[in-house]
Amino acid sequence: KLNPAPAIAVSAACDTGQTFHSRADGRLGLERAFLLAGTTHYAAPQWPVPMIQVQEMSARLFERWLANPNATICGTLADLTAEYEAGGMPRWIARSLTSFGLTSL
Repeated sequence: KLNPAPAIAVSAACDTGQTFHSRADGRLGLERAFLLAGTTHYAAPQWPVPMIQVQEMSARLFERWLANPNATICGTLADLTAEYEAGGMPRWIARSLTSFGLTSL
């Protein structure tokens, strides 16, 4: 276990949000390791995307979430995704960050 485990972890590395399903153990992936270690929320891209754009998205996600104490990370991510798409970012990049864990965080 991480001591203390961070409430949220965000990865900008390509496809670190990708999970695989095992009949014996369920979902396997980096997100599961974080959640089992005590992190309550993990966000990461599920497929290879340009690192610079995902880094920017990750930074803006944190900034916005921290600036609004009533916001959830999932809601903030949804709003940010919509803004990037409306601004012309290709959908496959704008929707690459996926969230795992508690939706109330």
